[in-house]
Amino acid sequence: MVQSVAVRGKFICGTRSAIGVRVKLFEHDLNIANAYSQPIQNDEYMLAINHDDVLNETYTDQDGNFFVHGTTVEVNQIQPILKVYHNCLLNGMPGFRKIHFIVPYHFTNYGIHAKRVLDLGIFNLEVILPVSMNVTTFLVLLILISTNNGFVNRNQSVEIRGRFMCSGQPLHRAAIELWDDDRSLLKSLIFILMQKRGPEDSYIARTNTDERGEFTIAATYQRKSEIIPYLYVYHRCDIDQLPLSKSRPMFKLWRTFVLKIPEQYVNTGNRALRILDLGDEILLENCNMRNELYYRRCAYSMPSPFLSRLTHHDFFLN
Repeated sequence: MVQSVAVRGKFICGTRSAIGVRVKLFEHDLNIANAYSQPIQNDEYMLAINHDDVLNETYTDQDGNFFVHGTTVEVNQIQPILKVYHNCLLNGMPGFRKIHFIVPYHFTNYGIHAKRVLDLGIFNLEVILPVSMNVTTFLVLLILISTNNGFVNRNQSVEIRGRFMCSGQPLHRAAIELWDDDRSLLKSLIFILMQKRGPEDSYIARTNTDERGEFTIAATYQRKSEIIPYLYVYHRCDIDQLPLSKSRPMFKLWRTFVLKIPEQYVNTGNRALRILDLGDEILLENCNMRNELYYRRCAYSMPSPFLSRLTHHDFFLN
């Protein structure tokens, strides 16, 4: 059946627009029966074999904005994936960094035109989303998680701000924790790729999004070597749509994800000299909802001990 999807957004790299970023719309196809796709031209379509499941691609304009629309013929419901190739933070190094956004199912529909457009908002490409990356990204990550030798404890500061949205509405009471990566190089790679927080990491600070979905988290932490901060975010965007949530409404489920903080936003002293602005970010479904067991494994994480002891109070509000 003919199915369509559309995505738009704006990419920035620090304080400047990310110009010429390549944006490709894919369909994640695990069914060998889904062998055909259809490009749309002049409100018509024709069937063609598409081994790579590429629906469409585009590039960001002079302001960093993009819009991409894709249509395909599939037997089952499609799972669109937006892949972004950019060179933010590479500092002249060859190659590209690659990040993925999995488009929620309710932004797809039957027909040759998308009825709803997924708006990613403003996304800062300096943020490291290491769920999927190429070799170049591994090199950048190795630089980011390397540490310098030191003998004296020193104060180091970092500050992050941003805004989280869910289905076009501000996401109130999302919990944001700031942690320091205390693991070895190899363990850091493994845990960050798995989007998990290790038991050896050091807790630094915590905050919540306000009624507008906005947050600011600033902290100073004392350590001999350079700190390697990351954000651990707990939220309930679209969680009520899961069958398990409907059958057990009193059981609070939480979805989590990790954002790695680039090293240039960490400085010595009692105050952050630069603020990492995440922009307006839309919280997406980062797992396949068609397979509930897989979704449960990667997204049903409960809050950390710092949050669990507050679950019976007003700290968590829908």
